[in-house]
Amino acid sequence: MIESLELTNFMSVPYAKHIFSPGLNVVRGANEAGKSTRFLAVAYALWGARALPDSLENTVTWGQPVSSLKVTLAFSVGGTTYTITRTRAGAELTGGGAVSSGQAEVTAQVERITGASATTGLLTLLTHQGGLQASLDSASLIEKLSNTSLLDQLITAVGDAYPSGN
Repeated sequence: MIESLELTNFMSVPYAKHIFSPGLNVVRGANEAGKSTRFLAVAYALWGARALPDSLENTVTWGQPVSSLKVTLAFSVGGTTYTITRTRAGAELTGGGAVSSGQAEVTAQVERITGASATTGLLTLLTHQGGLQASLDSASLIEKLSNTSLLDQLITAVGDAYPSGN
């Protein structure tokens, strides 16, 4: 659950701080109000520059030095609150007795905490309106999730490897 998000010189946002309520939060606004910017800031905080569609040089607020870009995200998983601060120069994660420093180290720690890489997280943990709509339009979500052929293969493999009854 995301608890707070603070942006400095991230895309079109010179500065913003958001505190989220427990439960479902909906970010709503007119076109070009910065909804997708907040979404990308969360992704950047969690998984670093690899989660961005563009380079950090093109992500920083126009006319500002790349060194001024900063995103701080507080989130909780399993009752433990973590805080990540990312800049171009580095990253730090604290919480739950964990302290990680460095871009790759923080990303690896986030992957351990959430159980998701950037690719998986952007498809399952975070989704923007367009991504959700594309998933629902391309095929029924239930059909995608109910592919039981892998389960059938697993049962067959276990049955072949170990004696079993009916």
